[in-house]
Amino acid sequence: MMEINLDEFQAAFFEEVAEHLQSLEDGLLQLESHPGDEELIHGIFRAAHSIKGTGGALGFTKIAGFTHHIETLLDQMRIGKLSPSSKRIELLLLATDSLTGLIDAAKGEIDEPDNIVSLTELLQFELEAISDPATDFNMPQGEVEEFSLFDEELTAGPPEATSRSGREKRESRSVSSESIRVSVGKVEELINLVGELMISNSMVQQAFIDSKRESHELQEAITEMGLTTRQLQEKVMAVRMISIGTVFRRFPRIVRDLALALGKDIHLEISGQEIELDKQVIEEISDPLTHLIRNAVDHGVGSPAERTAAGKPAKARIQLRALHEAGNVVIEVIDDGAGINAERVRNKAIERGLISADAVLSDDETYALIMSPGFSTAEKVTDVSGRGVGMDVVKRNIEALSGSIQISSTPGQGSCFRIRLPLTMAILDGMAVRIGEETYILPLLSIVESLRPSSKQIIHMPNRRDVISVRGETVPLVFLHQLLGAKTGSIDPCEGLVIVVEHNGKKFGFVVNELIGQLQVVMKSLEANYGRVNGIAGATILGDGRVAMIIDLAGIVRLAS
Repeated sequence: MMEINLDEFQAAFFEEVAEHLQSLEDGLLQLESHPGDEELIHGIFRAAHSIKGTGGALGFTKIAGFTHHIETLLDQMRIGKLSPSSKRIELLLLATDSLTGLIDAAKGEIDEPDNIVSLTELLQFELEAISDPATDFNMPQGEVEEFSLFDEELTAGPPEATSRSGREKRESRSVSSESIRVSVGKVEELINLVGELMISNSMVQQAFIDSKRESHELQEAITEMGLTTRQLQEKVMAVRMISIGTVFRRFPRIVRDLALALGKDIHLEISGQEIELDKQVIEEISDPLTHLIRNAVDHGVGSPAERTAAGKPAKARIQLRALHEAGNVVIEVIDDGAGINAERVRNKAIERGLISADAVLSDDETYALIMSPGFSTAEKVTDVSGRGVGMDVVKRNIEALSGSIQISSTPGQGSCFRIRLPLTMAILDGMAVRIGEETYILPLLSIVESLRPSSKQIIHMPNRRDVISVRGETVPLVFLHQLLGAKTGSIDPCEGLVIVVEHNGKKFGFVVNELIGQLQVVMKSLEANYGRVNGIAGATILGDGRVAMIIDLAGIVRLAS
């Protein structure tokens, strides 16, 4: 008799159960606002039922047993014997958390939660309110064995529900048949190969140009190969793109729990969940966004009493939205609170020695000070957040993604934290420049303009920090050859070029020898293959086979400071 290897099925279960847990939590949060929505209750029930059935079939008896109590309570709501009160939804959310803990424990990642017994008693206590002798509170022996592997068909419930679930199941199957699960490792391998193909294509094109041959057929074939390679690259990169909704969906729960703990009434509006970003960007942006959302709840908006006294609705509003803008993805966290007190931020910065007392700063430059390490204007530090507590980490993490963050605020109306991110970190639209004898790549999106200044535009400052005047605006000059250790003498901006770039709302004039041209490059991690280098974001291979470093804008600005 053939032996069945359950390890393979268990791995599939752990992948699938994460979706069911998310459905369970999302559904409960929505049910709190729409307690009369029967479809929601049926959806939540199905998620719990699937976890119990599959978990039991694979031998996870604790998971199946505990989920059975959750499912039983949901079933009583489904058939109308219990109402989905806030108290019961809170209990079910706690049970979902512990169920997640049980599943993580089954993976071997953590110890089992220690509140399973007490939560089970609470779930049973809710069921005891029903005087229905037919209600079975105990897990029947061997019940889990009745469920077939990954079978989502319901075996109980009113005819209407069974009919509806059958229809949805068919629709679900229709969708799932158009997609397959592929391991991340295989996708990464494919992307690396396409990257190599792009580099090879560039080298063939360059070799043809260098050969100075006049073959129309060969030139046409190379152009056609370039187009096909580009299309292939776009399709393969699309495999890595996932919806930002996978990150956004965690925030309704976070906002709800924090608002409850802080005695606030907050409505979270989410939009743009369908926008897709590179998987790596999605994974890395999660923590900074969580910090900004917690900040908005803790310090962005006030209590109902404070808001009423300020003439605002007692219920605060926080918006979390994603949108496309000029080839980038922008994520905004907007609150309708009292706004950031610029004068208070300025005084705190002077007190900490971050700026001098006579420093002249715009409002945006003043708000940017709260991103300084350890900076906070909070009267008391809470365990939730504080404007400035960890904001430097938020900024650093976003910059590590080649992104940027801007803060704007209007007194009495609220604040907006605006994050700009690239769609992907694997491909970069860049500008090749020559610095000394080497070629470097500057991110194209950060470039405002390039110019060859006259000597009258250069202003030599007493602190040896030269600036350039561009149409009346003073821009500090950054001599890249000094920071990057290029083997060349000093570059006179009037003989070379100044590329004006924008970073965090401030402009800088990067001095280079020559502008080579625009190109799209495949980014290779320098840190993984060599080590971290300040001011360098990665490396790429040019069409002539040479390696070019990709400049890390944030790193260069830090070095220049």
